[in-house]
Amino acid sequence: MAGNFTGGEPEYNVRIDVASAKAVFERWPTPIVFSGFEIGRDLLYPAASIVHDFSYARPHPIAESYRAYHKMPYGRPTWDLTAVLQAVRPQHGYFGLSETGAVQVEDNGATHFTPGQGDRQYLRLDPSKRAEILEVLELLASQPPQTAIQPRR
Repeated sequence: MAGNFTGGEPEYNVRIDVASAKAVFERWPTPIVFSGFEIGRDLLYPAASIVHDFSYARPHPIAESYRAYHKMPYGRPTWDLTAVLQAVRPQHGYFGLSETGAVQVEDNGATHFTPGQGDRQYLRLDPSKRAEILEVLELLASQPPQTAIQPRR
């Protein structure tokens, strides 16, 4: 999860260490798929899920951290969740992918994608899939842990 591929402000993960971002974005030896700032910004994790879906454990560290961060209720960008969803379920087609190309990092942390030469891509959000993606994020993020099965003796 890094970059901003809509031409907006430099994304936080890049801006806090531009030199490292340049090194990774421009010289990493294998393909990279970026989940840019715009993806998480445009998919807000629902406040109702934060309030209700983690009640199987009280206190629940996820719900408590959201409450400590800001007065509830509020939806929260899904920056990291969308990156993980694409990483673990790429075959589900939740997101579109850009054409392949290269990503350059400017001195101020802004990221620029140039299609063509390169093996970098970034996620694209099809607005018609917004509800489906949010539903799967809610279900996966709030899934209670399974009770361990005790072996027979």
